[in-house]
Amino acid sequence: PGGADRQGPAQLLAAGRSGGGSGGHQREHRKDADAAALSPQEAHQAGLLARAEADDRYYDRFRDRLMFPILSIQNEVLGFGGRTLGDSPAKYINTPETPIFRKRHNLYALNLAAPAIREQDHAIVVEGYMDVISLHQYGFHNSVATMGTALTPQVLSLLRRYTRTLFLAFDADSAGMNAILRSSALFRQQEVVVRVVKIPQGMDPDECVRRRGAEAFKELLHDSLSVLDYKVEQFLNSEVGSHPTSRALREAMQILAEADDPLQREEVMQRMALRWTGGDGERVIPLMEALRQTWRRWQRRAMNVAVNADNAEHTDPIAQTLMQRSQSEIPLGVERAERELIAAMMQDEVVARTVLEQMTPNEFLLPLHQQLAQMVAACLDADEFDKLPEYVSEAPDEQLKAKASGLLVADLNFLSAKNALETRIQTIRRYKLKKQLRARRNELLKMASNGRIDPRAPEVQELLELERKLRGKVTATTSS
Repeated sequence: PGGADRQGPAQLLAAGRSGGGSGGHQREHRKDADAAALSPQEAHQAGLLARAEADDRYYDRFRDRLMFPILSIQNEVLGFGGRTLGDSPAKYINTPETPIFRKRHNLYALNLAAPAIREQDHAIVVEGYMDVISLHQYGFHNSVATMGTALTPQVLSLLRRYTRTLFLAFDADSAGMNAILRSSALFRQQEVVVRVVKIPQGMDPDECVRRRGAEAFKELLHDSLSVLDYKVEQFLNSEVGSHPTSRALREAMQILAEADDPLQREEVMQRMALRWTGGDGERVIPLMEALRQTWRRWQRRAMNVAVNADNAEHTDPIAQTLMQRSQSEIPLGVERAERELIAAMMQDEVVARTVLEQMTPNEFLLPLHQQLAQMVAACLDADEFDKLPEYVSEAPDEQLKAKASGLLVADLNFLSAKNALETRIQTIRRYKLKKQLRARRNELLKMASNGRIDPRAPEVQELLELERKLRGKVTATTSS
């Protein structure tokens, strides 16, 4: 995006029109209906006419409004949206639900934006028709608008045909933004990556891009936040979240429950502790520990709720998530190293071959990661790496499929670091060595309790060898 390109807006407005002048029961659409051989009842059913309660007469539903035709992806007119030209309290209205128009299932301008969304692999989602038109005018042709509704499962499924990355540019204080803050679970369920664009207070995307230009809007996209980061920021800037009161801690625990992994949760705790201590280093560490303890207590309570639930279908989803996450005894750093390696292997064939030259699929610690590494290896052996997403989608194991789908779109920025792959492989191997070392030490302690240990005993020699490996650089494949 750089300057104005009016082709998009011209297409968007080509079929638009004003809904008639002020006063009385307007006749514009009645004339259209007559020309199309529609009865008033049929035009009313189609949403063009409304019926007055006082005298039971029909009038133009979109009078005193600028109309926007809502088209299907095949460019068929489904309905209309209307923006007031006067002082109506309803800024926008849409065609009511009809057999062919369901606003929860459609997006404005998707028929024009779909090619750009697919090409750029992300969509900009806004709330208003004028927002879309202005963004297209300034070169953001991958923009679409909801129609007075939150992002529904149907709309997300529609967008997923073209991309799994969404930039949501809603007014900061709008109902749509509030709905976003409640939709984290839906986004995870639909396997979409959502970024929140922070539109300046008091502006909408239309005004923002017209007043500040395309480059400034590009900066807003660049500085967008994950839904969790946006929630944390809003919470800490709110009256409740400004101080660590009991109410603030309750809300903080609910936010922490949405973290994707323990490391991310630690980062959120650190942000909270820094804010609540004013950056005082001496107070940050004890507050962090207090937050961890509070989280563990909250986690135990949530798991107890899940365990004691009479019906598994009614189990608190947060509690279920906490139970699943607590089952892994692998340290956070090791788990993250595995996850990042698998994500890179699934997205990059060169990386996959490099990793599998240095370690086998069975060296991964988590069973799901082992299965995914085996799938990658099988695709490489069959020279079908490009078909990996297809095989993932056909996997019968729903847990495996959900895990793989997330890894296929995971961020790979870590690869820019020096020795990124080797460092993560070493992290996994060192952990396995530490585990073996601990097990051997326990065995020797049991032997020592029964009498003196011979230094030349095989168990002692094995222990010494493990310690030498652990002190040095681990290069050989270790046994499970």
